[in-house]
Amino acid sequence: MGTEDSRERGSSPQLPLFEGSGLRTDGSLRGTGQALGSAVILLGPPGSGKGTQASLLSECLHFPHVSTGDILRDRILIGDDFGKAISSRIDFGQFVPDDWINRLLEERFALADCRHGVILDGYPRTLSQAERLCERIRNAGSREEESAGRIFVVRLDASLETLAARFAGRRQCSACGTLFHLRYQPSLAGARCDRPDCEGTLEERQDDRPEFVARRLTDFERLTAPVIAFLEARADGFVSVEAGNGSPEEILQRVLSGLRGIRPGPVPCTRILDTSETPEFSVVSPATARGGDHS
Repeated sequence: MGTEDSRERGSSPQLPLFEGSGLRTDGSLRGTGQALGSAVILLGPPGSGKGTQASLLSECLHFPHVSTGDILRDRILIGDDFGKAISSRIDFGQFVPDDWINRLLEERFALADCRHGVILDGYPRTLSQAERLCERIRNAGSREEESAGRIFVVRLDASLETLAARFAGRRQCSACGTLFHLRYQPSLAGARCDRPDCEGTLEERQDDRPEFVARRLTDFERLTAPVIAFLEARADGFVSVEAGNGSPEEILQRVLSGLRGIRPGPVPCTRILDTSETPEFSVVSPATARGGDHS
């Protein structure tokens, strides 16, 4: 519908760069204005495991996991007019307008840890967002001191039955936003969050309720089809991975195998995107990954 896609041009409050952003970053990081490095884009329907795989890939490639969902939730917690506007849309299962998303992502990309690359979870979701991202990365090559970044896409595939089961058991911490699943990734603290120094309760996400799930999946298919076609034509590599079965580590190995296939030969996974001097990767468990900033 018109209120949910990139055609909406409604006004939104101004966003001063980084001011009170609440982003999940070390306080020592500052915006540098540098060109954005390479990007690994995770695509997949809601419930396909993008967040889990993004966290594991972040451990591997030493690129930050940039989650649109986390950035939006952090903005909501600030409680300003912009956060309230975002909250009202999410509460009704609607997508946030592209110009809002792009502005929040520009804040995040300007931080120093994105200089060499990012793992993108939930972005780009529309053709407008994909065009903006490609422009952002490709324009890096126009600066003499920078080389153009590269774009790699991983599409996570899962059946509708699998997605429905994942939605039914998914829970989120009311305090820190960490995601859990009653069956696949339960909290060690039962109905409460098991992250250190967090005592939040686990709640069903508003947009995981049955009345919103069908709309989310329909919107995903409608909005993502042109995004996939656009990225397939422009990305440096595009791989599809079966994410409907297997443990997170098994799915991760499929992702890494696909990425290595883009760069044949004995290339450590930390060198796939031409990063430098990063240690060899060893698979971490979901519990270990959940101990960081994202789940």
